[in-house]
Order: sequence, then C-alpha cells, then structure tokens
Amino acid sequence: MDIWTRLRTVFQREILANWLMVSFIILTSVGAAMVYPPLGLIVGGLACGVFGFLLGLE
Repeated sequence: MDIWTRLRTVFQREILANWLMVSFIILTSVGAAMVYPPLGLIVGGLACGVFGFLLGLE
C-alpha cells in the first residue's frame, strides 16, 4: 500500500473524528487527574457519556 493512500484512509472524516474524540477523553481525564485524581475518573466518565449520547443520536 502506498503512503498516500494510507494517509487518505487515516484522514477520512469518520476515522479522524473518532481519533479526536478518544484523544479528547484521554487528555481531559489526564489533565483533570493532575489536579485531583478522582476528578480525572469523573471527567472521563462524563466525556464518554456525552460522546456516547451524541453517537447514539446519529
């Protein structure tokens, strides 16, 4: 497989949106956990719930 076709498949809208949602959940959880560790779990759970709700609406 050519590198350009691989990049086109990675940068498709659906795949890129999923990667950005996962990275948002992980990075906000880690950032909140730096302040207060239980808060990181709460933020991660809320972010998963919100994105799960949004994906369920489609």
